[in-house]
Amino acid sequence: MSKKNKSEGISVSELIKVEDSRDLSRDLHSKAVINTNKKAYLKAVADKKKRKESESDIDQIRNELAEVKKLLSDILKTLGSSDGNN
Repeated sequence: MSKKNKSEGISVSELIKVEDSRDLSRDLHSKAVINTNKKAYLKAVADKKKRKESESDIDQIRNELAEVKKLLSDILKTLGSSDGNN
């Protein structure tokens, strides 16, 4: 019985269950362990996307903070030189 799983393109007959895990199977061809729990997979993909978005937001905030620090430093230098302290 060689039933194809359309989403992965793997024949079900090419997969064997991993002991003590109902969501993991081994691909007999590649020897890879595959998580067959689609709901858990989709959640992991969504979590990864959220994590990347958060990291991007944090990087943007860091860049903006660095820009603010530079502008403040430039302002302080300008104020210092206008006082005749240079």
